[in-house]
Amino acid sequence: MTGTNIVFKVKDYGTGISPDNYEMIFEPFHQENRNTSTIYGGTGLGLPITKKLVETMGGVISVESKVGQWTEFTVKFPFHGREVTDFSSHVNRMANTSVLVVVARPTTDCPVIKWLRDQRITVELIASYDEMEATAQAITARAPEGEQQYFILLVHDEAFDESLHHKFVSNYPSQLITFGYKNNEVSAAHVHSPCRVFPSLFLPILGDLSARLKTGKVERIDTTLHSSILVINKQTPAKSETALSSSLPMDSGLVYDQLKVLIAEDNRVNQRVLTKTLQRLGITTNNIDIVDNGLKAVNAASEKSYDIIFMDMEMPVMNGLLACREITKNKVRLLPVVVFVTAHAMETFRTEARNAGGFNFISKPFNLEKIDSLIKSVPWDSLTETERRSQSVLVGKTTTGSDSCSLSLCSS
Repeated sequence: MTGTNIVFKVKDYGTGISPDNYEMIFEPFHQENRNTSTIYGGTGLGLPITKKLVETMGGVISVESKVGQWTEFTVKFPFHGREVTDFSSHVNRMANTSVLVVVARPTTDCPVIKWLRDQRITVELIASYDEMEATAQAITARAPEGEQQYFILLVHDEAFDESLHHKFVSNYPSQLITFGYKNNEVSAAHVHSPCRVFPSLFLPILGDLSARLKTGKVERIDTTLHSSILVINKQTPAKSETALSSSLPMDSGLVYDQLKVLIAEDNRVNQRVLTKTLQRLGITTNNIDIVDNGLKAVNAASEKSYDIIFMDMEMPVMNGLLACREITKNKVRLLPVVVFVTAHAMETFRTEARNAGGFNFISKPFNLEKIDSLIKSVPWDSLTETERRSQSVLVGKTTTGSDSCSLSLCSS
């Protein structure tokens, strides 16, 4: 934060950008080098969308580069509030509360952890879940006699062990925050990375959680997916993921957890967002495969029967249109249903998608309701008799005597 502006800088050490192209890279569907999309993929929409979002929030974005060495983007937002510099009340609420960070490779490089320690808050980094109880015992042993100790567990998803967690919470008053990408349902809160949260925002949340923990009035804490900032939503744990899923209209009779899905998308952020959206609909993680280019999508579809393929239009090696043509070539069955997911919204692209054999088209940004509606629009009743016998997508519509082997075909 500088003066009256909040400033972000992102520096990339790559091929660089010529000053003559500074303005062009912020134009839709433009990239500095024509070979970029062929080699790396992309549509040339990332920077234009970023610029639009920044300007909508009253900020400005600029670029500086040295060709062949680096490129640096600077974003400035006007700061209209009053900067908080006194954290004493939040630190006081953390009295007798220790933060145990469980991550496979403990490191003190995280600025949030450094900052919390600067506030004299006990933060212990451990490499495995089974070390947690020993750490808690050591902290309790150092405390003044008769003084109750509380613990906030900040655990990476990959390190979480449910049996050890239940054992720990039965002996120590504690609350769980997870970070990573799995989002365990037992967690009171989840954040993509604590190192990406402003320390000045993270401390008040920890202080509030500690205060609730001490009074026994812990309410559910949730996260905002896009900013990775923890916020209180005053919702009890019983009303979390299950309530959201059950509120979705399922009148089509689709068995979502039987759907086998392939995501063909080269952007990792889009992969994660789409995966999370499908999981919220009830599609299981084990039934979702991900590839990052069109050729891999063709190969995956030839080796495994999928019900729906979400296909990005622009990908490296082979684009979505060519991949779709290969997958649907000589196809006499409905499955797999190929749905294009892309930022292209012009009618010409819609026509190309249909001509390539695509079933439908969904534009970015996508949301849960759009995808739910699209899946329900598939004419599952038009499946051939062979398909109908060997899948279980429609409740009560599998043929008696057939083996149930999920929505995908057991045989052709």
